[in-house]
Amino acid sequence: MLEIKSYNYVYDDKTIFKNANTTFVGGNIIGLVGENGSGKTTFLLSLVGVNNPNYAIITYNKEPISDNLYYQRHSVYLSDEIIETNKSSHDYLVGLSKIYSKTINWNIYDKLSEKLEFDPNEIIKRMPKGKRRVAFIASRLALQPEVIILDEYLDGLDIRSSNIIRDFLIDYKNTYNAIIIISSHSTDDIKDFCDYLVFIDSMIMTQPISLKDVVNKYATYLVVDDQVTNRDFFIKKGIFVKDFQHINNKTYITIENDDAMIQRLNDLNLSQVKRIQETIEEAVYHELTS
Repeated sequence: MLEIKSYNYVYDDKTIFKNANTTFVGGNIIGLVGENGSGKTTFLLSLVGVNNPNYAIITYNKEPISDNLYYQRHSVYLSDEIIETNKSSHDYLVGLSKIYSKTINWNIYDKLSEKLEFDPNEIIKRMPKGKRRVAFIASRLALQPEVIILDEYLDGLDIRSSNIIRDFLIDYKNTYNAIIIISSHSTDDIKDFCDYLVFIDSMIMTQPISLKDVVNKYATYLVVDDQVTNRDFFIKKGIFVKDFQHINNKTYITIENDDAMIQRLNDLNLSQVKRIQETIEEAVYHELTS
């Protein structure tokens, strides 16, 4: 378990985080979601000791991660940074194993190199950008890390490679009870991949929320009735409207998905009220603007 308590980070007199708290548990893939500039990368770099917060208590299995050699050997941070080395992927992996004093799982490496179609003996510097990135993640996963942090790492990869890595990571976290944290601009990297989401907004973080709970937090309805012209119609009836759109004589509203709010909507006896299934993209948008 990776636990973060009282996380505070100030940069150039600007408070990025204030007393933020969250927890990551093994066997899960957690998506980190927030607007650009919300501090996602700042936070993730703190989890690997690159960015030091002004104050925080960060522990892995109850032990502080600072000066924790076990955690350093069993955690990995991957960004879209390009590797520049004259070593082959194979030799690069062997070098990593010596640095971290870890045994190489050749089964993982061979499986990924075959599926991702890169040559382990090719010099990394000569590989195309996409091949360098997949070769790098294969090398790091072959050392069996317990905590894997992907900071927009899948962004920009071709669809095939991205899907192969996602499928592999789903099996990996189940097999090795790993914590996998992913930050991405694309909801495609979240849906059908993450088990939980952590939202970053207004200097705080949520605890992990399951995708099912995120989607079910709000309810969207198509409303057809001549008397409905604006958001105030619902607000005056005690119905908090998260989102209101009036298109071609049809009104779409998003409200909190609780029994009392839905009952108030039904009590209006409008001509037509039909619930519409929300997508994960819409649910994430509503959560970030709540």
